[in-house]
Amino acid sequence: MANLNLNEILAKFDIRSKIEDYGNGHINDTYRTSASDCIFQRINTNVFKNPDAMMENIDNVTSFLRTKIVAEGGDPERETMTVIRTHDGKRCYHVDDQHVYRVYQFVGNTKTIEIGTAEDMYRAGKGFGKFQRQLDDYPAETLYETIENFHNTPDRMKKFEEAVANDVAGRAKDVQEEIAFVRECASFTSVVTDGIADGSIPLRVTHNDTKI
Repeated sequence: MANLNLNEILAKFDIRSKIEDYGNGHINDTYRTSASDCIFQRINTNVFKNPDAMMENIDNVTSFLRTKIVAEGGDPERETMTVIRTHDGKRCYHVDDQHVYRVYQFVGNTKTIEIGTAEDMYRAGKGFGKFQRQLDDYPAETLYETIENFHNTPDRMKKFEEAVANDVAGRAKDVQEEIAFVRECASFTSVVTDGIADGSIPLRVTHNDTKI
């Protein structure tokens, strides 16, 4: 879109500030504001085709976490995200279908770890374990499925076999060992989905894109 004015968009969140590029994420366009200390993002609507549903999920989950964190004597300003709404109460602002923006409160004195030590991995695991524990009684059935079949591991396996069969890039011959390994693990892909279907595994909130 020509002549897109990010400052005018940011003002929809009642924030007027200098905007600078921030971080090295590859999905959304991310900026940091000098005033109010916020993260300002353009949501990638090619990936997240229903940004309003996604933001409703995020806002509801983080609000739920905030209550748990306060009850446990923690600091919700550091231990969960804070969604900043537009002046008319929306969780994100639509310019058009390709330009949808959101704002979070910036969490200071933090760093991103691309490749961590064993200690980093241990602490990340503890952090995600705490996240799961705090959400064990969240009503997961109320969440939107914002990317269809993203959590469906049998469907991922099916798509993997289709990709191997189609071999559009002509690379399958060079990764036969890796293909064989994935196929050896195929029986594991339906453990959770089958368990949820028969009731032996409860439905729970997960992040499903955890990384260090």
